[in-house]
Amino acid sequence: MNSKHRPCRAFLGCLLLASVLSTLYLPPAPVEAQSWWQRITAPVRKNPDLCPPVPTPLTALVPNRNQATLTGASYPSFWFYVPYRITPDATEFTLKFVLQDDSFRDIYTVDFSVPEAVGPGILSLQLSSEKAALAVGKSYHWYFLIYCNDQQQVYEPAFVEGAIQRGELSQPRFDENAGSPSDPNQFQDQLQVYAESNVWHEFFDTLALELWTNPNQPGPREGWSQTLEAIELENLEQKPIVGRYVVPDLRE
Repeated sequence: MNSKHRPCRAFLGCLLLASVLSTLYLPPAPVEAQSWWQRITAPVRKNPDLCPPVPTPLTALVPNRNQATLTGASYPSFWFYVPYRITPDATEFTLKFVLQDDSFRDIYTVDFSVPEAVGPGILSLQLSSEKAALAVGKSYHWYFLIYCNDQQQVYEPAFVEGAIQRGELSQPRFDENAGSPSDPNQFQDQLQVYAESNVWHEFFDTLALELWTNPNQPGPREGWSQTLEAIELENLEQKPIVGRYVVPDLRE
């Protein structure tokens, strides 16, 4: 058997996970990250009772660095742990995504609801509006906010924020529809290419989709555990993946 295709005892250990993940952090983007970075929602400052208390807060599944993450896509997926059972009823939960340029000017803002009750758990959001398309070489600032029982958006929401940069990537494997190849060897090769090219969003999207599609396979599960540990989010390891959603194609 070709050693390249021999099952990995530690799965992403075959990809030299420790060294590979260490490359998944860009040099600081033109955004002034130190002043705003918030991967995990902080205690709210106004009416904290509007969102129910939870043991694990709203969290963006990105490395814990004050740096932009890299993507090769116009419309990358953003992954979050949502600690609430959110419903389509906008009077209970209003979701909001804000995309800004590197000068913190709003480019795109959308309020939306999920099409069905979902959570708590891990989900992804993908923007699709032409206004939200990321341009090659540009850096952006983003917010994901959840307003609880506050349709008028008067009080402080649960929110996370970060930065993203789109790179110009020449590898043929990079396309606009990052996903899980059917061949497990191709899946590992895909992760290798994404990791070595510093592309966090496609790397994580491919891994998460493989786990969601094959939850009982030890390979994706071990890769998931190692990745969350590497980005210091091992507390989310057992949280379920509950859905993927396209914005604004959700019910508004």
